[in-house]
Amino acid sequence: MDIEESRRIMAAIRTAYPTYYHDMSESELIQAVKLWAEMFADDPARDVAAAVKAYMATDTKGFPPSIGQIKAKMQTIGTPDHLPETAAWALVRKAIADSIYHANEQFDALPETVRACVTPDLLREWAMDESASEQVIASNFMRSYRQAVKYQKELDALPTDIKNLIEDKALKRLE
Repeated sequence: MDIEESRRIMAAIRTAYPTYYHDMSESELIQAVKLWAEMFADDPARDVAAAVKAYMATDTKGFPPSIGQIKAKMQTIGTPDHLPETAAWALVRKAIADSIYHANEQFDALPETVRACVTPDLLREWAMDESASEQVIASNFMRSYRQAVKYQKELDALPTDIKNLIEDKALKRLE
């Protein structure tokens, strides 16, 4: 989203929440527009506008949206949903059934967020351990999966420059 698109979206927000912006100076409004343009630089204006409309349509408190609230709305309406944790566990359970000899192939077939919670060796171990409680394994996996989904959603909401900074720092720790 560029400055002009940000200006149009902010004008709609100002129209919907006039009392909040009533005492703002022109320079403060310009700074707000620049900030929104920067924070949504990687996002199509139509997606931001749709999220703002969705926010306005469901707002019952009467306060304008924050950038974080709009990012969250964008994820809700525009990002493919992650699998529910029970569906993710069903995929893992199916992978476990064929992981004594094919753990790597089963691992590769799992969605990325699910793969973040298991390894081929772990799939193989679970497949071979007949004494393990499936309920305990499922519970531990689902807890890890919830955290992985939460982290991925937070990461998806970040601007590209911040994602790059995180990646650079992670790479430096590996060196």
